[in-house]
Amino acid sequence: MALNALKNLDEHILAFFDISPSPKTRRIMRLLSIGAMITAALAVSYWGYQLYAGNREKNAQKELAACMELYEKAAGAGEMATLWPSVEMACKLGHERYSGSSLAPYFLSYQADALIKQNKMDEAITIMNEMVHALSPRSPLYHVYATKHALMQMDATDNAVRAAGLLALEKLAADTNNEQRDEALYYLGLYHWHNNDASQAKEAWQTLMSLPGSPEYNSPWISLVTERLKLLA
Repeated sequence: MALNALKNLDEHILAFFDISPSPKTRRIMRLLSIGAMITAALAVSYWGYQLYAGNREKNAQKELAACMELYEKAAGAGEMATLWPSVEMACKLGHERYSGSSLAPYFLSYQADALIKQNKMDEAITIMNEMVHALSPRSPLYHVYATKHALMQMDATDNAVRAAGLLALEKLAADTNNEQRDEALYYLGLYHWHNNDASQAKEAWQTLMSLPGSPEYNSPWISLVTERLKLLA
């Protein structure tokens, strides 16, 4: 139907200007008309998607804000809070509704925290793993959550999961592009400290102390290891 409409349009234009083109010219004109129609359709689709995506992001933001509000309410209710299952479910549903949103990973983060509060550590680790993999490595918060995930794994009951967490933390501590490297080094040293490996703890914390930084920024983790390093001297 669309091709017939284009053909009729071509004929009307040619008749109006009293033009009698060759078959080759007619084919070229028809191709140009098809190209124009495709371009217009793509433009409409693009702007339509942009409008849809914009509305989706706004709705996702509202949903995430509601989850955060519920989370804060549960956190303020003390250790006997009964709202954590509601937080878990709200975040789970929010993620399902807005899985294509840029905010989708953050629903998972709050869901994982709600699971931790319910002592469902294995489930929390699974959700946090999904969260980290969904978050772009270019995000300024990527290494914050990657470190948190590694530490959660190190608290698991399964030996293999704990080993994977330690390996992940070691990689984060060795990554010179990691803007949260000081945090990873602190916890790596703390792990060795608690496991009576003074040599490895000292190595991690000395690396932390030697990290370059701007005069305006003083790593908060340095003050936590200064006295302990004196004991390891």
